[in-house]
Amino acid sequence: RILIKAKAENILPKWLRFVKGVVDSEDIPLNLSRELLQNSPLINKLRNVLTTRILKFLQDRSKRDVENYLAFYKDYSLFIKEGIVTTQDVHEKEEIAKLLRYESSEQEAG
Repeated sequence: RILIKAKAENILPKWLRFVKGVVDSEDIPLNLSRELLQNSPLINKLRNVLTTRILKFLQDRSKRDVENYLAFYKDYSLFIKEGIVTTQDVHEKEEIAKLLRYESSEQEAG
């Protein structure tokens, strides 16, 4: 295993900058330079896959563990709202919207 980049800012959308982790991929060729990673179709695909998985994980948490998700949402809702505003992909916007929590006149306050 080879560390290609310690802080890869373009591997996730900017609004997911609160997510920390390690990406282990066998698909990245060893001869790919750090500079070429910025515009690589492989990195774009990896970015889409990671974003989708993170969104699905958060959606799952929001349904299975409502109390903890609400605590998470209290701390990180600005990032989620930033995602809605900055994302160009309509499908991704719809998936992010499932994470939003807000009061409405249809339900009791709280």
